[in-house]
Amino acid sequence: MQESQPDSNATARPQLGLGACLAGQSVRYDGESNSANTHVLKILAQFEHRTFCPEVGIGMGVPRPPIHLVGETGAVQALDVAGHQHDYTMALTRFAQDVLDSAPMLCAYILVTGSPSCGNQGVKRFSAAGEHIASDQQGMFARALGEYDPLLPCADDEQLTQRTIREAFVIRAMAYHHWKLLLQRGLTQERLRDFYCQHRYSVKTEDQDSHRVLQQIIDSSEAPISRETTGRHFISTLMGALPRIHDLPK
Repeated sequence: MQESQPDSNATARPQLGLGACLAGQSVRYDGESNSANTHVLKILAQFEHRTFCPEVGIGMGVPRPPIHLVGETGAVQALDVAGHQHDYTMALTRFAQDVLDSAPMLCAYILVTGSPSCGNQGVKRFSAAGEHIASDQQGMFARALGEYDPLLPCADDEQLTQRTIREAFVIRAMAYHHWKLLLQRGLTQERLRDFYCQHRYSVKTEDQDSHRVLQQIIDSSEAPISRETTGRHFISTLMGALPRIHDLPK
């Protein structure tokens, strides 16, 4: 797997995943890199980060023949542009699970705008004849990240130029980071209450109903608190109530 090595204090600071080309690595299909915009750079200053390139990670070289997304909605594949002879769909999907397994403390991920593997929204979709149908997809790797970890905050570099999206991204990332640290320590009613105190204001501002549910979970919890039932219900409710990372206008 092609990735940067984490710092020794990676579990102490919030850690996010980052498209390797945005970190200046020359891993694009044409051998070039992308430049992270100033908004991404400011976010990176608050986090440790680990870089990944899905296409390099599944064994594609640099430079390499480009790929694109082909097919009808619900049956899209990642195929080589030249002849649609090579299908990278499953490899890119599996790589998302590999990333999550290798970096269990990731609390967010910055994806790459427009990429057929790493784009978070608006990725071009083509017909079997190579004609552009629509720009309505997630990249194959990005989509799999969301399927394997629905709570992981994800946004691409273009989305993060919008202030409201940046703020929501950071709020959600920090909450998920604190939650993962809490799971390492072990769930108790007192720790759950302390954790919620850090995020109560954001939840109450966004969703009073969720606030009442979360408070009820805390008040009714009995030792030992189950990570798989009570814990999952709690964090799913909390992340659902925090400010959302909305799609950019089409």
